[in-house]
Amino acid sequence: MTQVLPDSFCTLPWINLSTDVNGSLRPCCKFAQPDPGNEYQLPNMKEGSLDVLWNDVKFQNLRQAFLDGKKPKECQSCWNEEAAGVSSFRLQFAKDKHIDTSQIKFTPVASSGPRALDLKLNNVCNLKCRICGPQASSTFLKEHQEQFNIKIEDGAYWISNKILGTTNEEVINAWSKELKHIEITGGEPMASPENIKILELIIKNDCAKDITVLLNTNGTLYNKKFIDLLKQFKNVTLCISIDDLEHRLEYERYPTEWNTILENIAKFKELASTNKNIWLTLCPTVSIFNVYYLPEYLAWAKSTGIWIYFNILHYNPCYSIKNLPPMLKEIVLTRIPHKEFGEIRNFLNLDCEDDKLIYEFIENTKSFDSIRGQSFNDTFGIWGELITGYADE
Repeated sequence: MTQVLPDSFCTLPWINLSTDVNGSLRPCCKFAQPDPGNEYQLPNMKEGSLDVLWNDVKFQNLRQAFLDGKKPKECQSCWNEEAAGVSSFRLQFAKDKHIDTSQIKFTPVASSGPRALDLKLNNVCNLKCRICGPQASSTFLKEHQEQFNIKIEDGAYWISNKILGTTNEEVINAWSKELKHIEITGGEPMASPENIKILELIIKNDCAKDITVLLNTNGTLYNKKFIDLLKQFKNVTLCISIDDLEHRLEYERYPTEWNTILENIAKFKELASTNKNIWLTLCPTVSIFNVYYLPEYLAWAKSTGIWIYFNILHYNPCYSIKNLPPMLKEIVLTRIPHKEFGEIRNFLNLDCEDDKLIYEFIENTKSFDSIRGQSFNDTFGIWGELITGYADE
């Protein structure tokens, strides 16, 4: 008998496990980070081995919620995207990753391990992007602690190994035999020695040929050892997170150098042209910083011949385009035609969470401008003047 599932049902708590540098475990990267106010508190890697935590009562409670037709607020990013007409992560994941869910019996206890892993194992990164933070970047963490004279107690854990040398190494060994997909993000994945070791582990198990990989890289590094390992997997998607052009990119993803990005794009294109199992995509994150200049970005992206996917930022909310004031939203809407930016326009038109968030954006921007010797207004021209001018009115 076919199992009838609610319209709001999500398969991810049964097929995917997302790890984070703080040890948090979630069904996907879109699920809200741990917070005392969350209704669904999920386990942390510090509490035990992954195979046990995968069926911890906390995960069982979340699975039961989806079986009951509930819409957890921790999944708000998907609900928001669907309200804007975007085909959300919830709706697309299994299809995009070619994971067959037809034989799964959906009960609170998962009958097998995950079919996909999203591995954020440490925060090793060579950049400190404006939309990022200390937890996701070791260089951001260093700057944060030095500039604000504070010590983040968990900082050492964020940079430490989460799999290698722990009981989780055996778990990954066992799970790898049924894995269909792995996502490796960061930090910057190509800067992390543990990521290399994980790939080597899976290759040694003779499982790589059956697993697809998505790698999210900032485009500043071309790690040949890492890439040679990737070639041995079934299919690989290299998502290059380039959010803007030239001096604006150097500002947003500091201290990126535009010429280095161009050189590495040429290398990545050569890699894809000589390896049929490797596919490239440009994956800009759309935020308040770059939304005004998206037409310029799209023209450049098309000139590269690389497929483009716009990733819409949700967190930190002060950087989200839906939290722009109405006057600034109208200005942006006149610049981005519906034909090419329909989903972004729809998201832009969602209700603002808090009118004060634009002022938080401006204060954060001024603070980091002072620390890094940069200027938002000088770098972003008309758009910078419009935003800071709004605050002065």
